[in-house]
Amino acid sequence: MGRYSTRILPEGALLPPSLASAIACCAFGVSPGEVAALSRRSPRSARARHTAMYLAHVGFGLGFSAVGRAFQRDPSSVRHACALIEDRRDEARFDCLMLHLEWASREFAASLRPAPLRGPALAGDA
Repeated sequence: MGRYSTRILPEGALLPPSLASAIACCAFGVSPGEVAALSRRSPRSARARHTAMYLAHVGFGLGFSAVGRAFQRDPSSVRHACALIEDRRDEARFDCLMLHLEWASREFAASLRPAPLRGPALAGDA
């Protein structure tokens, strides 16, 4: 395998964190391997990773522990990443970006929910 992995997150990671990571990669122009790297990498890739963890927590509603397992980080690191993102939301442009990324995350999450099962129509329902 090359310098960077082509996987967004380690095998067996939950789908929502992988989607959050993909959204953050697109938004910040970094490779999935940089976001999944165990080291900090560049400031841009760290920002993308923090954003991905934030989206997994806020956009997909996962707890800090689940997000930490998916990103191979301690839950306290996830909490710190989410706090950094929240602090930056005071900047209008960054807040606008995050609103769009959260919307995308919620749309993905909604599309993943199974449709309600509907039984066959009963004779008297017409």
